[in-house]
Amino acid sequence: MNVGGLNCLYVEFLVLENFRNYEKLILKPDILNVFYGKNAQGKTNLTDAIFFGITGRSYYTEREREVIKWGNSYSKLYFKLREACRELVIEISLSKTQQKKVKVNGSAVRGYPLGWVGAVIFSPRDINVVQGPPYERRRFIDQEWGPFIPYYEYNLRQYQRVVIQKNNLLRESRDRKRLYIDIDVWNQQLSYFGSKILATRLFLLKKINPLIRHFFGKLTENKEGLVIRYNSSLKIVGASEKELYNQFISEVTALKDEEVNRGQTLIGPHKDDISFLINGADARVYGSRGQQYTLLLALKMAQIEQWKQEYKECPVLLLDDILFDLDSNRRSALLSYVDGNIQTFITTIDDKALGFCKLDGSKVFVINNGSIACC
Repeated sequence: MNVGGLNCLYVEFLVLENFRNYEKLILKPDILNVFYGKNAQGKTNLTDAIFFGITGRSYYTEREREVIKWGNSYSKLYFKLREACRELVIEISLSKTQQKKVKVNGSAVRGYPLGWVGAVIFSPRDINVVQGPPYERRRFIDQEWGPFIPYYEYNLRQYQRVVIQKNNLLRESRDRKRLYIDIDVWNQQLSYFGSKILATRLFLLKKINPLIRHFFGKLTENKEGLVIRYNSSLKIVGASEKELYNQFISEVTALKDEEVNRGQTLIGPHKDDISFLINGADARVYGSRGQQYTLLLALKMAQIEQWKQEYKECPVLLLDDILFDLDSNRRSALLSYVDGNIQTFITTIDDKALGFCKLDGSKVFVINNGSIACC
């Protein structure tokens, strides 16, 4: 699908089998799709299914087998997508006993064709990016922005593996002399992969900062200022990988005795945080609910824009029970930005959504206990 000179990722057709509370679902979406229903009927499950089919992972659980419908041993997803000038038929099979299997246009693949961010999702749980602990902000930049950088996922997995193994060594070793020798080896790997993660995060924030601030300015009519700050557990004196590695190995070596005594790795990207300062005040602590949702909306709009700039293509947008939580100004700003340019899926319990029936290029569905009917 081509809109305004940009190719847009588009879900033409999907089939779910034994996915969460859906025994069997066949759906042919439009450019704007609204799913109305009461709580616990399957709206979020559908959102997760669409996200899964596009990105290859669940948004709501890290344990993929949890998406298999209760009482069944398997789940299947079939998606027909149009991307640029090609058609993709994606089949995903999940089993209680076997690894996930993915086919693209009939051929088995080990990776995933669209990476992690072919879909942008906005849900109430995203408020944790602002309000929650540092882990939520690290997860956001790692999962939503990291995929723009080649090998970032690999480096992140390797770093996490090193942290776990080093922590196990610190807690379980009984030979103190041998422990100090082994720690030096792990610290080299920690510094190697940690400096790559840190360099990438600093690069990403520098790159996306203007986009986020641009959308935040539009949403607030430039009446409020936003500063995004990366808070490293290291004393950063340079941003190159070599400089960061040298700083990392120096600081972690100096902490060797303290880490041995405390039984854990005390510095590195797994200890870092990101601050969002609105008018100089930390949005996590001092931001109003309206300011926090404005910040989140700016983050999501910037994510879509980055995808457009990077790949000359629009991702799919998923708004899971969030649109009518926004005030009218923010809701209008988001819908105006999307406005037929991005395939959008909206779930809601608000019956005002039924008004979308009157719009061209839109479909409204009613969800009831895993069944979907077109309005």
